[in-house]
Amino acid sequence: MKTNAVWSFGLFTLMTMLISCGTTNNITGTWKAPDANLRQYEKVFVAALTSDVPVRQTVERQLAGWLTDNGIGSIQSLEVLPPDFESKELEMTNVVLQKIQESGSDAIMTVALIDQTSEERYVPSGGMYQPMNRFGYYNTFGGYWGNWHGNLYQPGYYTTDKTYYIETNVYDAKSGNLVWSAQSETVNPSELDSFLEAYKSSMSKKLKQDGLLANR
Repeated sequence: MKTNAVWSFGLFTLMTMLISCGTTNNITGTWKAPDANLRQYEKVFVAALTSDVPVRQTVERQLAGWLTDNGIGSIQSLEVLPPDFESKELEMTNVVLQKIQESGSDAIMTVALIDQTSEERYVPSGGMYQPMNRFGYYNTFGGYWGNWHGNLYQPGYYTTDKTYYIETNVYDAKSGNLVWSAQSETVNPSELDSFLEAYKSSMSKKLKQDGLLANR
């Protein structure tokens, strides 16, 4: 599946990239059913939609721990569905839902990387314009030359910003109906763990705002 391929490649990249800036995850949109209330569920089936087993294991483990911290029981999909389990056809999808129900889960949380984009931008050299009335070196040629000579000759460079778009859905395990959905974006994540910390933080805040998680 394209989604799995993108998610696998994208999160593998997240896991291996080393970028100095911190990671942030911004919610770009949410939807919830009128009667949505995550607090009514006792056990959530957590599924990271990727064929990359180590990434799937890390994501599910961290999200399961996050749910536990919020007073909600959970089970990871790897505990029920082995890595080689295929469920592309509708009949197999029904089998998956049956297995989820048999696990005692009453809700399902899926996480998927639905898209990623790259944008090249130019980063200028360190020289910055400053108002004349604040810096005396503007008043004489010698001061101006001494401050800027060399700085203006330093070339800038091009860098590539990578943006990852994540979709999180919560379904009722009994009916299979969607009860809550959110899309978020992360720019230049430093590593998988850093991304997950930012992701959990933004999701917690939004779920509490939407009344699906209790403030703790």
